[in-house]
Amino acid sequence: MDEESKHRNDSFPMSMDLLAEHLKPEERDESGSESDMMDKWEKEKQELKSKLGELEEYKVKYEKEKEEKKSLQVQLTQVTASQGDSTKKLLYMTEIVEKLRQENKKKSDQIEKYQRDISHMEDRIRNLEIRASEVEKAELILETTKQNLESANQQVRARESEIRRLTKEQEDLMRKLEGSAAKIAELEEKTEDLKFQVRHELMKNDGIEKNLETIPRLKETIEEKGKELKDCQHQIEEKTALLTAARKAVREYKDKLRDTDRHMTENISLREELEFARCEVATLKKLMMGKDYLVFQKSKALDVAKDVIEVLNETADQDQAERIRHLLESNSRAPSSMNGSIYQYDPDRRSPSPSPGRSKGHVQISSQLHYTSSSKDIDVNIPPYALENGHQVSDSHEHSHTTQKYVFLNKILQDPQLDGKRPIYSREKSAVKRTASMKETHKVYGGPEFQSKNGRSSRMSTYSFRSDSKVTSKYAKPQLELNYGVSDKSSQQRQAHTDLMHPKRGHSLSGSDSDLSDISDLSANLAVEQEDVLSKLNAKEKDDILSHIINMGNRVLFNVPQKPPKYGKRKAPKPIIYTGIVKFLGRLDPDRSESRVHLGVRLDEPVGDTDGRYKGKRLMYTPSDQGKFFRITDVTSVMDVKTGRYVPVKKLMVKFIYKSSQSQADPKHGGSQ
Repeated sequence: MDEESKHRNDSFPMSMDLLAEHLKPEERDESGSESDMMDKWEKEKQELKSKLGELEEYKVKYEKEKEEKKSLQVQLTQVTASQGDSTKKLLYMTEIVEKLRQENKKKSDQIEKYQRDISHMEDRIRNLEIRASEVEKAELILETTKQNLESANQQVRARESEIRRLTKEQEDLMRKLEGSAAKIAELEEKTEDLKFQVRHELMKNDGIEKNLETIPRLKETIEEKGKELKDCQHQIEEKTALLTAARKAVREYKDKLRDTDRHMTENISLREELEFARCEVATLKKLMMGKDYLVFQKSKALDVAKDVIEVLNETADQDQAERIRHLLESNSRAPSSMNGSIYQYDPDRRSPSPSPGRSKGHVQISSQLHYTSSSKDIDVNIPPYALENGHQVSDSHEHSHTTQKYVFLNKILQDPQLDGKRPIYSREKSAVKRTASMKETHKVYGGPEFQSKNGRSSRMSTYSFRSDSKVTSKYAKPQLELNYGVSDKSSQQRQAHTDLMHPKRGHSLSGSDSDLSDISDLSANLAVEQEDVLSKLNAKEKDDILSHIINMGNRVLFNVPQKPPKYGKRKAPKPIIYTGIVKFLGRLDPDRSESRVHLGVRLDEPVGDTDGRYKGKRLMYTPSDQGKFFRITDVTSVMDVKTGRYVPVKKLMVKFIYKSSQSQADPKHGGSQ
């Protein structure tokens, strides 16, 4: 196409030059003849015909180019409408279109030039017709050419109208194509969806067919399960009957267990009473042995006294003889106290179990001889009267007998206020008291209670006890011992406080009220001393001592006082009592040096506030409403497993201090020996 357009462009100006040369009559020679002119006119006509033929050819080519242009425009619209072409092709086609547009512009310019040339040629033709009016052939040819040109113009116009109609139809078709393409896409989506639905329905149909196949099997299994259900219901009925019977049996067993528990408690109390009675019998046997030995010594002393009196009767005066006779008569009479009971049992006491802070079954026995003067007391706890040193009696029998008989004789002779009274054996009333119930175990007992016949009583705080007899430690005779440190005076202090515990009395225990006042003063002094000892300890020392005293698994009691209300009656509410078992012992924050020792307790009642966790760390395992953490110094008392009673913590602390000080003092004493 480019080569043809170039060829047309090259050939077109050459023909125009020839026409111009032929159409210039001014430049030709007028000297020729008319024949020559006719020949020339014929030649020019032929040339014009040839030029007109060429012009028609150019018009045909121009139409072809227009058609090509239209086809290119159609291709351009197709290229722009197509969605599958890439942007590069679009750019390339746009460039081609722009080139074609430029060529079309050039061609249109050339056509305009041609039209101008045609108009110019028509003008010249008119001039030639005027000049060649004589030539009819030329006019006819010109008329025919005009008619041909007009017909050609009409054809061109008709073709242009057809082109416009076809372009409109093409645009409509493109729009329809776009709509049809959108519909095709929608239909494709619908077909895909329908395919998916068909597949899903096919799968459903397959599943339904499979389920239909399993329906008879399921019916069979349902029938089997129904039979099994009937069997299970029958078994359940049988088991419910067995369960009701078992419940009845459990109730009967519970009743039997209650009876057996009651019998066991009775048996335990009877065993304790039996053990208590055995210990009493053992103590009475030892007392009787001591009494027999003392009577034997006194009989010997009386024999010696008779010999001395006989000698004195021979040499003494009448008054002295009467006095000796009176003494002999008084000594020969048996005192009423010997016929009384040596052991006085407390009728208010229901159980032999002792109160907290005392040794179990502890019996206080006073085996002292009471005279008016403290220097005339005879103590059977020292050799040769002590039963523990019975192996030494045979060795030193002669020496002790000779020394004691003269001492006894001098006492008889020098005592103006004896009034014929013999020494009285008596025993202190047992200080064992039973609490009203187990709910009162939180009460703090200060020490053994001494009660006189006039009803007055006094409570005495004790620090620690030491057994001096061969009786079981549970029924040992208590002796008060105090020690505030390791020093050379420790033995003297222990001896002094032992004397305070067993003061030398007058004629009997039923003396004046001065003895009771002394005991009350003593208990007050001991309580003050106990508080002084504990007040000297700092918080860390108390934590260390209590850490040694309290162990895991011990049952403890906390008596937490409550603050009085700020408004209204300022009456202090009752303290809250917590009881439980120790599950944790240590510091809650071991990393902190100043942290205190705490106890983790599983309470007996659901009044706790933790399940054993502290700051996300588990320290013990308890139910969420039965765990609680306390400071170890807040403990009030600890359960003694042997006695089943709560022992005050203060008493245990003082006892621990005394034992530790005694253990430190014993090596020094052993080294000095």
